[in-house]
Parts: sequence; C-alpha cells; structure tokens
Amino acid sequence: MKTLLLMRHAKSSWDDPTLQDFDRPLNPRGRRDAPRMGQFLKENAMTPDRVVTSTAVRAQATAKIVAAECSLGDRVTAVTDLYHAGIDDWQEMVQALAPDWDCVLCVGHNPGIEEYIGTITSQYIRMPTAAIAHLSCEVEDWETFADGVSVELHQVWRPKDLN
Repeated sequence: MKTLLLMRHAKSSWDDPTLQDFDRPLNPRGRRDAPRMGQFLKENAMTPDRVVTSTAVRAQATAKIVAAECSLGDRVTAVTDLYHAGIDDWQEMVQALAPDWDCVLCVGHNPGIEEYIGTITSQYIRMPTAAIAHLSCEVEDWETFADGVSVELHQVWRPKDLN
C-alpha cells in the first residue's frame, strides 16, 4: 500500500506587490502553521519517507519546515512541474515517485491539489492553506497509483482544526 499526503503550501505574503507570484514568501501565519502541521504528522506516526514540493518559494519554505519538524533532513525534492500543476501533472509526478518510498508528502497549490484529489477520489475536498489530505491506494508501486485502482481519502487535517 502507498500513502500519499497532499499539502497545500502554508499562507503566503502579499505584502510586496513587486514580487511575482512564484516568489512570494510565507507570511507570519504560514510560518506558524507549517511547523504545526509537521509536528502533527510526526506525533501521529505519519512521517513521510520523502517530501516532494513545487519550486515556488512559499511551497519550498513549507516543505522544508515540515521536513525539519519530521526530522527528514534533506529528503526534500523540488519539482518544477508542480507549480501551476493540473491533474495530469499531479498524476504523472505521483506515478514517477521512487518505488521504495511508501509514504510521500507532496506540497503544491490550488486549484490543482483540489482538482487532483477530486479526480482520484470522486470527492470534492476544500484545501485551505497548510491543509493536508491523507490518501492511500492498495498498490505495490507508484506507477499504478490511482490508475484504475481505488484511492481512499482517509481525512483532511487543517491547521485551524488542530489543538
């Protein structure tokens, strides 16, 4: 079985209107929520084997913070195609994950994350910033994840719902 944790990047700053969307950093709420979500994963035995993230500044910052909270060190991979990724981009990236990673956290953006979750689970799930969706699929390798095989949505964790 493979476990996929899909996370929308933490809240980003709009303070500098000269920055391109790609370059926006986390705001104070994002810098507060990202470590909380990483701590939550670790405390609940959901530490991923690897973190894969969009190359956007806010996504990479989120990924690095969560990875640090989960004691993952440098096990973070940035993937250019996850910035503005659509359903096909998400599926292609997931199916290319290393076979020895059983649990992977992927950090990306809306609307792509919501659309991908909806496509592979047939459920609409709202993904506010820093939310994590816990999905699994009864496959042995990522190459066949969601490829005619049922994907189960276990739950969605949102920062505001954590104690």
